[in-house]
Formats: sequence, C-alpha cells, structure tokens
Amino acid sequence: MTALIIAALAALVVLLLLVVRRQDKDIRHLSLRVRHQARRIRWHREAERQLGADLRQLAEDRMRDTATAVTAPDDLPALDPITLRQVWACSPADFDTPGSTR
Repeated sequence: MTALIIAALAALVVLLLLVVRRQDKDIRHLSLRVRHQARRIRWHREAERQLGADLRQLAEDRMRDTATAVTAPDDLPALDPITLRQVWACSPADFDTPGSTR
C-alpha cells in the first residue's frame, strides 16, 4: 500500500514537472516573439524617421531650387503677378505679337 502511494506521488510530481516545463517553454517562446515584435517596431520607427528626414530635405532642396529659379536678375524690372483667372480671361489674340505668323 505504501509503495502504491509513493508511486502515485512520484507520478504526480513527474506530471507537475512536465506541465511546468511546458509552461516555461511557452513563456520563453512568447518572450522571443515580444522581443522580435519590439525589434520590428524599432526598425519601422527608424525607417519612418529616415523617410521624414529625406522628405524634409527634398522639400528644402525644392524650395531652394524654386527660389533661385524664380528670382529675377537685378537688372530686370519686377513683373506684376498674374493670376490663373486672368490667364483664362485672355483670348489667343491677346498673345499675338506683331509680325507673328499663325
């Protein structure tokens, strides 16, 4: 009878050890997944930061190029700004120059 109780207790201890070991594996696996996801999030944030910096640099370059392209030399008189509405209101005859062949 005592041997049967000891065998049952030993079997119970073995089962508990197996359950604990399985849970430990699950916890390690979840920990690895969490670390992997955190790494991916850091990579994405860094990529977003780099993209933002690239876009800002591109915008600055374009603004600088536009500013230099629009700036008239000092010896030319400044032109009055014209709106799109004024352009649409013009007829083709308004753009004819004397001596043009059309």
